[in-house]
Amino acid sequence: DLVYRGRDALDRAIELRERLGDDTGVASCLGNIAGAYQRRGEFTEARSTYEWILITFRRLGDRAQEATTLRNLGLVNQELGEFDEAESLYRQAIALATEHRLEVQRAGGMMKLGSLYRVTERAAESARLFDDALSACRTCGDQAAEADVLNEMGIVHWQEGRLEAAELALKQAIAIR
Repeated sequence: DLVYRGRDALDRAIELRERLGDDTGVASCLGNIAGAYQRRGEFTEARSTYEWILITFRRLGDRAQEATTLRNLGLVNQELGEFDEAESLYRQAIALATEHRLEVQRAGGMMKLGSLYRVTERAAESARLFDDALSACRTCGDQAAEADVLNEMGIVHWQEGRLEAAELALKQAIAIR
């Protein structure tokens, strides 16, 4: 099975990186494993793996990866229906990214928090966060993230019945892609 061969390859990569003392590489490999768990719907396994990765990046002082891992943990908690915990993790990611001037991570955290607000019917808060995330994406030149934010904004506009605004945002997202 392809999944198990992939996991076997990641396990070998982790073993090699551990022998080399490459903690960042180990954490990155584990991030791939956590992402695979997440895509397969194994959220408990994904969460525990991301928690271990978070400890590692905090120990290493890698604030960008710490913020990214907080965001990933937020997403897993959101998928588990633990919305308060997801919100807390997204807010931690945003605060850390803001403190260390990590615009890509700040934009990603705002987009995920905006998404959480969108699915929990907090459209006004969602729209504000998407506006801020869009500005941050444009500042740092992350066009893929910009398209993702525009897509989310289009969904909010559509949910609120503002179909012209939805169409405009979605067309802008498509044009970037």
